[in-house]
Amino acid sequence: MARDVHAPIEDENYDFLGRKRLARKVYNRLSDTDCPPAIGIYGGWGTGKSSVLKLIYRMNDKEIQSGNGLFIKEIDAWAYELVGSLFSPIIVALKTLAEKEIVSGISAQKYMKRLRKFVLLGASDVVLRKLGLSLEDAKKLIADAETESADGTNYLDWKNVVDDAESTRNAFKELINVALLGLKKEGKYRSDRIVFCIDNLDRCSPENAIHLLESIRNFLSVPGCIWVLAVDSDVIASYVFKKYDDAAVDGYSYLDKIVPEQYHLSLSPTMDRDGIVKLLNSVEGFSNESRVSIEVEKIPQIPKVLVPRRLIKSVSKFYEYYKDPLEVSPSRDMLLKLSFLYHTWPAFYQRLSSASKEHIRGILDNFIQKKQDKTAASPEKKAMLVSLDSKFIDDKELVYFIQLVFDKYDGESSDRYINDIIDGIKALRQVGLP
Repeated sequence: MARDVHAPIEDENYDFLGRKRLARKVYNRLSDTDCPPAIGIYGGWGTGKSSVLKLIYRMNDKEIQSGNGLFIKEIDAWAYELVGSLFSPIIVALKTLAEKEIVSGISAQKYMKRLRKFVLLGASDVVLRKLGLSLEDAKKLIADAETESADGTNYLDWKNVVDDAESTRNAFKELINVALLGLKKEGKYRSDRIVFCIDNLDRCSPENAIHLLESIRNFLSVPGCIWVLAVDSDVIASYVFKKYDDAAVDGYSYLDKIVPEQYHLSLSPTMDRDGIVKLLNSVEGFSNESRVSIEVEKIPQIPKVLVPRRLIKSVSKFYEYYKDPLEVSPSRDMLLKLSFLYHTWPAFYQRLSSASKEHIRGILDNFIQKKQDKTAASPEKKAMLVSLDSKFIDDKELVYFIQLVFDKYDGESSDRYINDIIDGIKALRQVGLP
């Protein structure tokens, strides 16, 4: 079976961009006695955060075989949003471990009950099965929770738990301790820490993402428990900005307070020409089809373009057309440029996309004028321009991309060049792009 090139890598043999080095650094840090309670793996969407996590898991699998591995719980936060709480997989994991040991602390019992009932409220049978619980289990637990304890506490009252952060933190601490005892009985892992790796938190709703982060800060940071958050820090910071807009809270400083140690997934120095060639050749059949080989030096060296996921998607579409070409025949060079343009700036690509020479010329003239720094174009020239949103004209990387890759367009005697653009757009439509 062919490897899904769009999926996170799990095999070091496919690590063409050197992510293993960062994965090793993070894994070694997780094993340190002075590891902080939270570690961040930061990078934009498509840069390889999930791949770093997968490589960490594979490194840990080897350590488990020698009896020195960590208990790591993988959590795809996005997959659990439908439950209504991102705490679901956390509690299920701790429940499994705690049941290996007699739960003797009353606070641990209360916390288990509170969180389990909170998670189960409104959950469908499909969701419950995903969590390893049956619908009958849920009914029984909820019925039990509706009965007040001797001290008058109703365990369905989540607000009481959140308002009393210190007692909640103590309860969670005791629950972690009990889970670690269960871990020790299992004998397969180190029994001094539990690691929760949370991926795709930046794809969740702002409310759920901020709720989990604040919970980690307020009462889930306890000895023996380490959190690893693979997120786009720009997205999370924007959530914070939005929530605390009136208070002018700095989202990045806020995040730094919760996640004291971060590792940034940079595109360089590993995104060199050799790395790009290996990455592109990982697309099934591409490297074996010499007639569609591309010149890597023609790929614009712009960070937005060099996002691994965008590179792979762009070349996949390029290859998809040339392995079964249809009635139009754009130049390979143009087809690749347009594919990069779509996967990096899809909104602009759709604005450009047209079968009209006048429309395409009117779009590109905006950038040619900017390149020539004409502050006052002639009335005739202005009349031919197609109006563009300022977000395109002011995007320096987009402007650079257009001026670089469409450098043969001179705005006047360029009918053949415009025809090549139109043929390229038609070709990409035939393989599924707008």
